[in-house]
Amino acid sequence: MGKRKNKKRYAKRVKHCLKDNPDITAELLSAKRLKSFFFVLQVPKMWSPDFVKHLLKAKLAKRAEHYFSENKRVVEGVDAWASGNIVEFGRLISASGLSSIQNYECGCEPMIQLYEILLKAPGVFGARFSGAGFRGCCLAFVDSHQAEAAAAFVQREYCKVQPELAGQVPGRRIVLICEPGYSACVI
Repeated sequence: MGKRKNKKRYAKRVKHCLKDNPDITAELLSAKRLKSFFFVLQVPKMWSPDFVKHLLKAKLAKRAEHYFSENKRVVEGVDAWASGNIVEFGRLISASGLSSIQNYECGCEPMIQLYEILLKAPGVFGARFSGAGFRGCCLAFVDSHQAEAAAAFVQREYCKVQPELAGQVPGRRIVLICEPGYSACVI
């Protein structure tokens, strides 16, 4: 009983701070603290993602949408993978990529173009950004029987939209085909 009372009291205090102190809200929601703040907001079960987004300014509400929907996609992705539903797993990867672009406002024109090309490539189940900036990359989940065709398509199409940038890649090897390795283990 005591824990429930404390959660309600905490939720009320945070709600008050957010509503009445926009400067504190802005500080709490700075990019470096965004994820931990949303984690705190997830703790009280009575706070839905829609409630949190309602408290925030438009730009931060979009970022909250990405954060909450990404958490949901991860859970759904685990289920899709465990059940062998590769098509659904790929759809979730692509939804993550789109949310990164639209809601979290990640990416630059060359990366977004690469993401869009990957989605059109043959055999691609899903695509998204990977990395934390500083020359990140896109990854695609591809049917192994169509990997070469997908790579050729991406290489050709990306050179059309970004010829100067593509020309800077050593050997013009824009696409790397990788196979999964062994999972982490203790040696």
